[in-house]
Amino acid sequence: NGVTYYYEVRATNSVGTSDVSNEASATPGIAQALAITSGPSVSAGQTSAQVQWDTNIPADSVVNFGLSAGNYTGTVSDSTAVTAHSLNLSGLARHAFYYYQVTSSANGATVNATGKFRTH
Repeated sequence: NGVTYYYEVRATNSVGTSDVSNEASATPGIAQALAITSGPSVSAGQTSAQVQWDTNIPADSVVNFGLSAGNYTGTVSDSTAVTAHSLNLSGLARHAFYYYQVTSSANGATVNATGKFRTH
């Protein structure tokens, strides 16, 4: 939450003698919101494509893709939490336009981005 807390610890032994520690402090961190920081970008071949994007914190990777916008018929995913995402799509038709959506999830948050590319 970004607030600094100060504290001391008092300990008492079995015979009633006590002492106080030196003052200490702690500042809990603020959780960083998941975001796509770069991309997505696509490097397309004749029947395959590589989709890449970056996130600011480690997250999983999913690409949904298809021949019409919003109608995704294929999915490639990797559950490994990374910040540099790269997934390969294969078995694509030559000289076709593909629409895609990249999705990453971490800590209960999900982000996505869409785009299109053409195979050669």
